[in-house]
Amino acid sequence: MSALEKFKHELKQVLALTIYFGCWLGVLFLIKYLLLAEYKIAVSHFSIAIVGALILAKVVLILEHVSLGSWVRSKPAWVDVLLRTALYTFGVFVLISLERGLELRHEHDGFFNALMAGYRHADV
Repeated sequence: MSALEKFKHELKQVLALTIYFGCWLGVLFLIKYLLLAEYKIAVSHFSIAIVGALILAKVVLILEHVSLGSWVRSKPAWVDVLLRTALYTFGVFVLISLERGLELRHEHDGFFNALMAGYRHADV
């Protein structure tokens, strides 16, 4: 497989997953928008759904290529599912932490301080 074919294949996968996650995140943002509109609260964060869908798609594709070792192949399927669930959960935790740290870094004088403040806050 040439480099161009690999790139096309990867692009198709990212596009398909981005559309999938974009639909789900778009629906969630639409529900949020409609609920807040009842209280006359303006929300304009639909672009976050698009960027979030792109990031989620790439993370899923990266984590699919993570090998859990040969010993997992000899175990029942539920072991692989459990380990992959833990891996994906950890990946989501890391991404949310990075997002919160970048979001709050100006308010808390730096990325590390923003992370600490984010975890001390009630909506963690």
